Amino acid sequence: MSAFVRARLEHAVAVARDLRDSDRAELAARGINDAEARLRWALTIPGDVRAVLNGDGEPGAIFGCAELSPGVGAPWMLCARGIRSAGRFIVKHGARRVAAWRNRWPTMHNATHAANAMHHRFIEKCGFSWVGEAVVNGHKFRMFAYV
Repeated sequence: MSAFVRARLEHAVAVARDLRDSDRAELAARGINDAEARLRWALTIPGDVRAVLNGDGEPGAIFGCAELSPGVGAPWMLCARGIRSAGRFIVKHGARRVAAWRNRWPTMHNATHAANAMHHRFIEKCGFSWVGEAVVNGHKFRMFAYV
């Protein structure tokens, strides 16, 4: 059975080493070329970071909300290629995690690469709204928010 757990270093390393191509491309578009270093960093900053464990207990994704300032957070997610087995679980239970974050961060916003359709579905299922587009390093991103 799939589960959300507080992310640990071994989860971050496993996801980074098996990162989906579209997530690797999104990081590169942001100018980030070391997924493992980025996930290690995410575990150290203020916020909440969770791992999604597939039915076999292996990490399929890492997601979280980074605190930008008091009351303002930036939700994010990176997925391993093996995430498919936990995809329905994420869609079914992800909105509850976002609702819990809203107690700490009433305003949440971020941007996702325009080509990352899997993340777009998750963002929409969790109740975020699309609020515009931006170009970052020559790549189109879709901005989303929950205010």
